Amino acid sequence: MPPAMLICAPIRGPGSDGRSTRRMGVLLCGGFMGLSGSSFRLRKGVLRPIFPRTGAFVASGACTKPMKDNGKGQARRGPSARRAAVRPTRPVARFCMVCGGAMRSILEHGVRRRGCSRCGFIAYRNPVPACGVLIQRKGSILLARRGHEPLKNAWGIPAGFMEYGEHPEETAVREALEETGLKVRLTGLFGVYAGRDDPRTRAVLILYNARIAGGKLQPGDDAIELGYFPLDHLPRPMAFRAHREALRDLRRMNRERNR
Repeated sequence: MPPAMLICAPIRGPGSDGRSTRRMGVLLCGGFMGLSGSSFRLRKGVLRPIFPRTGAFVASGACTKPMKDNGKGQARRGPSARRAAVRPTRPVARFCMVCGGAMRSILEHGVRRRGCSRCGFIAYRNPVPACGVLIQRKGSILLARRGHEPLKNAWGIPAGFMEYGEHPEETAVREALEETGLKVRLTGLFGVYAGRDDPRTRAVLILYNARIAGGKLQPGDDAIELGYFPLDHLPRPMAFRAHREALRDLRRMNRERNR
């Protein structure tokens, strides 16, 4: 689960004279950028879901009419929910989440960022850490089929984003249990990967080798199917570049070990 995010946005409410007035407010959005759960659009001062089952997030600078769900997690008009989830509009911070001052483009260490003109707060866009496990059995690897966007129905390594305050190893163990129903024991760090094809964010994937220590194999969380696959015959499509690179390295390492 990603951390919640504060968004400054215009909200309609009562003014000092008792009449309705439009003013700036701060909204707490827990499903921002489609990382998980429902996504929202501002409509008359209220964050309302767009595609509750897909996590698609459409950012716009104005309060427009919400898109309707056709019951299959897709929009009745405009781009499909899948396309919206895979290629979201990147919102630009206009107001400071600390003091409410206007944000402007600044140059820091040769990088363009958004900084507050009043208090100096800088809105950094940092990569997000994710952790996962490689569980092997007789030359096959355990993979999970995704049940939600982005890349719904694609296969990938059991993995997920870190919670605030977690150690990477704790995240890997938790994600394994949530997605596969298995209790695992980590046996060592496999590798660290970074892909640029996740539409939600830039993620850094930390992978561990793991052995089954208990539990029952069953899909959970955002996984809808599990399976062991030979490394030379992986299912398609595979979800992310970082996952494909890790499995390629695992296949190479196993071949070298068996020589």
